[in-house]
Amino acid sequence: MRRQRKAEEILGTSASSSGASSTTPLVPPWTDDRFEQLVNVDPRSAILYQWGLIEDRLHQAGYLAKMPFDRITTGRIVEFLSASNQLSDEVIAVIHDLREIKNTIAHGLQSGLTRLDAVSFRDASNPVLRALDARIGELAK
Repeated sequence: MRRQRKAEEILGTSASSSGASSTTPLVPPWTDDRFEQLVNVDPRSAILYQWGLIEDRLHQAGYLAKMPFDRITTGRIVEFLSASNQLSDEVIAVIHDLREIKNTIAHGLQSGLTRLDAVSFRDASNPVLRALDARIGELAK
């Protein structure tokens, strides 16, 4: 249930709400044109796109950290990066929360998503992307 509460906090909604939130998101640290195009057409697609950015960087970090797995899945990469202290516990926790939200959306279990929901997801993912980018930069040296 802690993850559900965290997911609701990230999206600014409750599982039973329509996804509306009365808070205004802060301006993100960078703007992604593809996200902006998607969010205005389909917030669900914008969230899945944003998760794809995280997943891509997770795979890069796993590869650069020389993961010993034959089949590298996102879950295994997160476990490896956590166990090898490649990322902070806070970043790992947010990755788990975002992944749970993404799975709920990808499997059609969340409806009524708004632009604000997608922007909240992006805003929650930006620190994760920055942490992954920093780690990838360190591993690539």
